[in-house]
Amino acid sequence: MCLSQVGKLLYLSLMFVIFCLTVAGTFTPHWRDLYLDGETDSIGHIGLKGGCDMSGDNAAPYDQYCTYWNDNKPKYENTVKAFLYAAMAIEVLAMGWVILSCLAFCYHSRFMHALTGWSALILMCLAVAVIAYLANREKTIQTNGVISYMTVKIGYSFDLIAAATACSIASIVLGGITSWLSDQPLC
Repeated sequence: MCLSQVGKLLYLSLMFVIFCLTVAGTFTPHWRDLYLDGETDSIGHIGLKGGCDMSGDNAAPYDQYCTYWNDNKPKYENTVKAFLYAAMAIEVLAMGWVILSCLAFCYHSRFMHALTGWSALILMCLAVAVIAYLANREKTIQTNGVISYMTVKIGYSFDLIAAATACSIASIVLGGITSWLSDQPLC
């Protein structure tokens, strides 16, 4: 049971990292970085929550695109946001579950068996969000009123969600080990 306490602490720490990555990825504005064809400097970015910002050096002629974007956001973004919000809610529940297990010390092992399930739900939500975004994302955007194309590259906000997804895989393994250790008479 002693080693499962260490596993529980590690699981709680990992779940907190996953939660921070999910929150940061959801609410930071760089899901898409926009580039003019042939340019290496970004002229703007678009986020899930932050909207559109054309603040690059060459962005002045493209400012009207943000208004167009905000009026015509793709519908798949709602799916991505819904699954990210669901993942955040489950992450909070999983952390609460671990903290609650500290209070219910007599039933410690029963609480630990749910860790793998929480992690699997989180992985499913994050994976659906990542797949929905990658399957529907734009590669180029024709600017409204300007005969030009902008290249769209994945920004760091998506990378944060991808990192949270990878960490949630590790949390499944850690949750399984902690669950197994809670049933062993090691101390």
